[in-house]
Parts: sequence; structure tokens; C-alpha cells
Amino acid sequence: IDTKDTSYSDVKQSNITILVEEEISKEKLEKTLKKVAEEELKRDGYDNVWVYAYGDKRFFDNGTIYTHGSLRLDKSGAFSEERYKVKSEVPTDTEKEIYLEWYKYIDQGKLKKEATQSVMKKYNLSEKELENIFLKISKYIDY
Repeated sequence: IDTKDTSYSDVKQSNITILVEEEISKEKLEKTLKKVAEEELKRDGYDNVWVYAYGDKRFFDNGTIYTHGSLRLDKSGAFSEERYKVKSEVPTDTEKEIYLEWYKYIDQGKLKKEATQSVMKKYNLSEKELENIFLKISKYIDY
């Protein structure tokens, strides 16, 4: 999805964001993240490479925390800060849309109560239904 040079001081660093299958296995996720990091480290001679994985590009576009995992690779070839977030349940597209709309309202400065009321009205949801969607999304994002 995205590659950024995030170098600082004397450290050459790259952040790479990739899109993976929603229901990817832990083994495939780990292999994919490591391969991307290794290729980037070799290609551009970075000191550090960070790779972040999303299962849905809309969460990247929205600025939400990566949904599926991350890792760091340094120039010695050592991996660290590995986090693989395999999903047992993936929210529906509509559930994601509802959450992202609510998040957009918050990002625009609306109070949580206002954002919640707007989303409930637009999607004709009860407070309990919205609460259940948020619970499912929080498990998906896995802060």
C-alpha cells in the first residue's frame, strides 16, 4: 500500500505498509512480513525496516492502527517487535463502514455522543447494535 523513508539522524529507516488477506494464517503472515522486510533491507540498504500489515485498505486510509501485524528488521538481520494478529472473526464490510464513519466524525472533532447518534440514525441502529459492532471491530483492530 505504502512505503515511506522514515530516516532520522544517522539511521536510514523505511516503513512499509502492506495489504494481506483478511483471514491469513499466522505462518503465512509471518513469512510475508519477513520476506517484505528482507527484500526492502537488501534493496535500499536500510538500517531498519518496519513492516505493517492491514487486512482492509480502508483502515490504512483512515489512519487506524494496523490490523494484522508488524515487525522490525535491523541491518544485522535480526527481527524484533514481531506482532502477528490472526483473525478468528472478520467484521462485515457494513460493520467496518459503520465504524469508519464513526471514526471519521471523531476525527473531525465531533464528540463521541454526537458521532454515535449520527451513525445510529444513518444506519438505523440501536445503541446495543452499535455497541456490538464496536466490540467486533475492537477485536479486529486488537489495540
